[in-house]
Amino acid sequence: MRTLSFLWNGIAHYTANYLREEVDLSVRVSHFQDADCGLSDALLKETDVLVMFSHFLNDQVPVDRIEAVCRRVNVDGMGIVALHSALWNGIIQKLVGNCKYEGYREIGETERVWNVAQEHPIGKGIPASFTLEHSEMYREPAGFPRPHDVLFLSWYEGGEASRSGLTWVRGEGKIFYFSPGHATYPTMLSPHYHQIVKNGVHWVYRGI
Repeated sequence: MRTLSFLWNGIAHYTANYLREEVDLSVRVSHFQDADCGLSDALLKETDVLVMFSHFLNDQVPVDRIEAVCRRVNVDGMGIVALHSALWNGIIQKLVGNCKYEGYREIGETERVWNVAQEHPIGKGIPASFTLEHSEMYREPAGFPRPHDVLFLSWYEGGEASRSGLTWVRGEGKIFYFSPGHATYPTMLSPHYHQIVKNGVHWVYRGI
């Protein structure tokens, strides 16, 4: 299996490093500054799973690259793991449908993540709940088109709750979205976070 990590500055290499712990993954990092925004046809053809953390680049992906990624998913079965603000990326909006959380709060509050589908492969090895000490709140409603699975729910210190881990099937491909993952808070350092991303990569890969 080959994984292309299409992420944002240092987060790309950090994520790639723990994905490389999986012996059956071949990981390469691509950046928005690369040719075709890191999403060239040649790269996409060799990619089985696309991992996205796009942040400030969400509205800058050209239409032709959005269409190219969508074809790989719908027709060829490429999987996508989208993290945190990648929900707003034009690629995810095109594949999943128009959706966004009603609001957010960026004060580094506690987030408790509940694993509500422990029997699902993405929930494997994840406790019933775990805490992220400093996180960004995403508030429902989010207008998600009907998901294939709802895997994780989040409760925030301020009292809000939201669906934070969902899957969709589009054509031949699978998509996993996980909402935690702020760029400056240490949410991505959690070993449970690492395992969820690893599990997600394996699940969206066609045939796994």
